[in-house]
Amino acid sequence: MDERGMQKRLRKITLFFTLVSLVLLMGSGGISILLNHTFQNEIEDQIVTETNRHRTNINRKIDTDLQTLYTLSSFMEFSGTIDSSQFAKGLYESNNENSFLQMGYFEKGGTGIRVTVNGAMEENMKAEETDSTFYESIQKAWDGKSVVSDVYHDSAADEDFIAYAVPVQKNGTVVDALTACESTSVFFDVLSIKSGFSEQTKVRVMGTDGKFFLPAQSGDQADSVSDILLSEKERTAFQNMLEQGKSKFMEVNENGQTCRMFAEPVGVHDWYLVLTATERGISEPLYQNLLITRIIFFLLLALSGMCILYGARLMKRNSRALLRFAYYDQLTGSYNMVKFSHMLEETIASTRDFSLVAMNIRKFKFINETFGDEVANQLLCYVKKVLDEAVFEGEFFCRETADKFYILMRTSDENLVQRRLEEITEHIRDFFLHYNRQYRMMIYAGVVTGAEINGSFVKREELMSHVMFALDRAKKRQQDDFSGSVYSAV
Repeated sequence: MDERGMQKRLRKITLFFTLVSLVLLMGSGGISILLNHTFQNEIEDQIVTETNRHRTNINRKIDTDLQTLYTLSSFMEFSGTIDSSQFAKGLYESNNENSFLQMGYFEKGGTGIRVTVNGAMEENMKAEETDSTFYESIQKAWDGKSVVSDVYHDSAADEDFIAYAVPVQKNGTVVDALTACESTSVFFDVLSIKSGFSEQTKVRVMGTDGKFFLPAQSGDQADSVSDILLSEKERTAFQNMLEQGKSKFMEVNENGQTCRMFAEPVGVHDWYLVLTATERGISEPLYQNLLITRIIFFLLLALSGMCILYGARLMKRNSRALLRFAYYDQLTGSYNMVKFSHMLEETIASTRDFSLVAMNIRKFKFINETFGDEVANQLLCYVKKVLDEAVFEGEFFCRETADKFYILMRTSDENLVQRRLEEITEHIRDFFLHYNRQYRMMIYAGVVTGAEINGSFVKREELMSHVMFALDRAKKRQQDDFSGSVYSAV
């Protein structure tokens, strides 16, 4: 098993899972953007549909009122004179069928009469003395036109009114004008919120001056469109829209909330129908469904990410465990022979300034039988600890089997190797001092130095054979010994 290869595969696996996580994250972002885009389109479609519905209702209301006046004017064509009492009675009766608060009849270029519901009847009224907006409507009716006036304020009633005026003809010639007035408040019912829109949605009608003459509801805090636009730049953009007579979507501030606003011409004068709503207010069911979808999606994304991370960590942990099992001694934690052999081959290929040491504990089986397996295992772990402290940078060692250790020292000086092995042996012998035992361990070792190897190439197996031969010679001397004999590797 190649450690570098496994590490490379680990990096590839980590990179793969990282890329998968990034793809999921980017995909989730893309899906979220797509969902939001779809939601915004649906919101705009619903806003446009709802605005068109209100515009149609306003125009239908106006057409109905004008048609009522036309019907009354057609009867007047066949009447020679207008009886005031009969006219007042007709007003009260017609009021049961419509929302007119005032009706009037004005002779062309002359005077007229006007009757107010629950009020006095005014006779011999001069048309030019009425409100200028109302008088303008009368003049257009005298010219043969049907007129819907702009909004004007009646100081007597202290209300905003809209006036209607239609011509009354005699023998095909316009002679009089029939008028009717109604409060703008009658349009509140027309602008009622329906079609699944919540109370957070507000519909207003704006006049040419940018002020709302039909507020969303009683006590509406916004008097004009400027009160809900976010910036001066947006006010300028909105004014340009008014001048061009176009429809427009904008973001506005409604009672501290950012809302979508859609403004569309009503088709009467320069009135604009203005609808504002929060995303939630536009379509509560759609908003809730989108919110639930987003929550579920991000929960699944988070769960997938956690599973990916857990799987990556698990694979990394398992790979490390495999590496440890493949290259490390399970008892002491030192390198095993497989790992040591790989590192030894790299050393042989790069230098001859090294010494290979094979070290063994004499009569280890006796120690095992006398002191027990636990003490014997502790001894091996103690040897590993001593060697950890004894090796220099670039040096390494391993435990092969039982009590046999191999050490690679970065020097070919036999005397230096001898002194270092003596120090290692003395430290290992201190093990039994912890147990207050007088047992004296005997350690022997075989050494092969790279400086004495002939030839430019030597195989690891040959080098191992030489050091085992040296170890065997030391064993036969039946005493502490470090055989320093050097044997040719070729």
